[in-house]
Amino acid sequence: MAATANIPAKLVASLHWRESTGDFGTYLHQGDPLGKKAVHEPNFDQGVPIFKEWEPAAEHALGMKERTRKAYKIDEDTTDEAALASYAERYNGLGYHNYHSMASPYVFAGTDQYKKGKYRSDGAGGWDPNFKDSQLGVLSMMRGIDKHETELAEKAAKEKKLVAEPIPAADQHDDKAAPPNLHFSQ
Repeated sequence: MAATANIPAKLVASLHWRESTGDFGTYLHQGDPLGKKAVHEPNFDQGVPIFKEWEPAAEHALGMKERTRKAYKIDEDTTDEAALASYAERYNGLGYHNYHSMASPYVFAGTDQYKKGKYRSDGAGGWDPNFKDSQLGVLSMMRGIDKHETELAEKAAKEKKLVAEPIPAADQHDDKAAPPNLHFSQ
């Protein structure tokens, strides 16, 4: 999906986890069950068709934010945290920024940038200024993925160093000197 949408895989994975805890039976748009009309924003009335499979639904969800992706110059290899975090905030909506002048928990939960306050449901009636989001935000998840990938690369490099270099066969080494004449006395 990352290659199809030209978005880093860690961003797609983080959005997917944030929307539906990684459930492939749901819309990437908002986590509603596949095979039915989407009821949460964005929903069926806002142009989300009924999908039965995750991949085409995810392609559609990410396609809805194509202008945002291009505006932030994001491609599959982007590592710019600010661009990826800004994309994620626009993916979820700008309510936190526009109406509460705060960092979005969707993006920043699990960092020192977020303390409390969350839309527990869509729209103004869903706002709870005292609710603390316990789900990791997109930025925290992407950093965790980066850390894990770095640890795996370091482990692989370490294991590669532990593998001994093959010793060349006697007829392949460049030691042209005759072997020493060894005399053992008894």
